[in-house]
Amino acid sequence: MDGLSQQELENIYALATEERERNVYNLVNGGKGKEALIESLRKPPLGSESDDIKDRSLALVTSALASFKEDQIPTALDALNSEHFDNLIKYLYRGLRRPENSNLFLKWHGAVVRRAGQGCLIRAIAERKNLIN
Repeated sequence: MDGLSQQELENIYALATEERERNVYNLVNGGKGKEALIESLRKPPLGSESDDIKDRSLALVTSALASFKEDQIPTALDALNSEHFDNLIKYLYRGLRRPENSNLFLKWHGAVVRRAGQGCLIRAIAERKNLIN
């Protein structure tokens, strides 16, 4: 976003994250896991330098992922497009930086790679603006 300072961008990312938080938690609480997952992957803070914003976004994705039983993962992945897969794999890598929820992230990682292929892995690692850092 040309012409905006980093602080202005961070404010935009914070507002977008707050909106997604409301939506995702309402969807999860309403038993709408697929919709919560899609919403959690919308507007990722790819240009943000704020670990707080990235961690809040990761918490949203984690909440959506945790709403599925293991045997429901393939069906949940059917609702995603290639952009969703790319964003999801970035969140999974960010989540794997810490030991909590690593089992959840590893289950989803394997399912995403089986469904979307290794291209999403390469794109996640190669992209300059990402959620991993």
